[in-house]
Amino acid sequence: MPTRRIKAPRARRIFCGSRGSFLVASALVAGHLLAGCGGNTPGPSAAVGPAPAGLAEPQTVEDRRTFAERAPARTRLLAQIEPKALPAADVSAVVGWGAARCGVDIERSISRVQIAVAEPSEIRADILGSLTVEDVGCLLEAEQEGGRLRAGPLEIVPLPHGGVRVATPGALADGPGAKEALARQLDAALSRGGAAVVADLGAADAAIELVATVTDHLEVRLSSPGRSDASVAGARLGEALATARQSGAAGLEALEIAAAPADGFVIRVKIAADPARAAGTALAVRRHVIESFKVPSGSMSPTVIPGDHLFVLKDKRGERAGRGDVVVFRSPANPSQRFIKRIIATGGDRVQIDERGLRINGRLVPSELVDAKHVIPGDEGQIRELWQETLDGRRYPILRTPGVPAPSAPIDTTVPRGSVYVIGDNRDNSHDSRHFGPVSVEAIEGVAAVIYFSIDANGLGRWERTGLAVR
Repeated sequence: MPTRRIKAPRARRIFCGSRGSFLVASALVAGHLLAGCGGNTPGPSAAVGPAPAGLAEPQTVEDRRTFAERAPARTRLLAQIEPKALPAADVSAVVGWGAARCGVDIERSISRVQIAVAEPSEIRADILGSLTVEDVGCLLEAEQEGGRLRAGPLEIVPLPHGGVRVATPGALADGPGAKEALARQLDAALSRGGAAVVADLGAADAAIELVATVTDHLEVRLSSPGRSDASVAGARLGEALATARQSGAAGLEALEIAAAPADGFVIRVKIAADPARAAGTALAVRRHVIESFKVPSGSMSPTVIPGDHLFVLKDKRGERAGRGDVVVFRSPANPSQRFIKRIIATGGDRVQIDERGLRINGRLVPSELVDAKHVIPGDEGQIRELWQETLDGRRYPILRTPGVPAPSAPIDTTVPRGSVYVIGDNRDNSHDSRHFGPVSVEAIEGVAAVIYFSIDANGLGRWERTGLAVR
């Protein structure tokens, strides 16, 4: 990997591929730098031994506030991890060969990591302890060469009191700080555990707050003050977990979902001492409760758009999916390929699509024009008509292309029992049941619940979409 010196004393600039997704880069950089601090795959307990010289002293509230007060402009996420407060981790499972190659003892070399992520595309990680610029540069290069890290140009500079700072160029210097509310959240979260992440995920008028802490368990709190997004997602997640347990799914004993706070929900996962058991829990969650899905195309615009990353609530044989739900399913033609569409009819329903519109069981599905010149996010050259459609009392947006004629071959079909009829919300730009017919409920993998982050074509984060419920 090409590297070069810059003017800062003993500083280094490392280029990790193209700029790419700043959110993906942030997650990967944070994850790989923090994994050795006990925040990844728990392993058997082991004595860490005395801290080497240069490690930071126990932190005060003032220290945490100083970190928040010097964060980059427009900071939306703050995180801190202290390894001594966490269960011991199997470092070799994450950065083993890189650490061995670089001659670095990760667990003994890091006392604390503080991370700030700012919009639109900045990240900073202060790694306190005895690691040097050369150590961190070597580790990042090893991760890059191993195919586990992609990021934009990162600066690596020494910190005056020990340790190093890894940052994108715009976050290298101290900034005006994070919002006071975010700083207070971090204080409160760290008072409960040695590792915490706090974030303001919504737009200015639509706050979505995330708080995660780690002790002997991982606790994630998601709240949506004044809105129902988080509580709706929490209720659906609870239903998915209950359904999985009723079906006899094993490995979910460590997971708990609570409907608190009032405007959100809490997830608790007990950290297993046995790595195999921890891995089994993670696999069970993905298989039976929740899985991530990246939106690859614009067929469901404007509900979900390319670059959206969703949490999908797993649904055994489509039992909970009904009219209006947005579902992920295996393609009837190629089961290895997955689609995302909206269910507009279920088994026994009659579907008619012609110049008069969409009718279910003889009733016209109401729709009204909202914007005759709607611009698709991320594709300013495309103009669509934005409509609002109402199905079984559920309202959702759809797009139509001006000038596109009604289908030359009207559709009039009855959906077989055990199947659903799916259509994309981008009505004139979607490959769906109008082309491949009804979809078996057994092909449904889950119901889309929430957008957990989104990136545009330039790799910049769409903060205003993060945390939105999929309706």
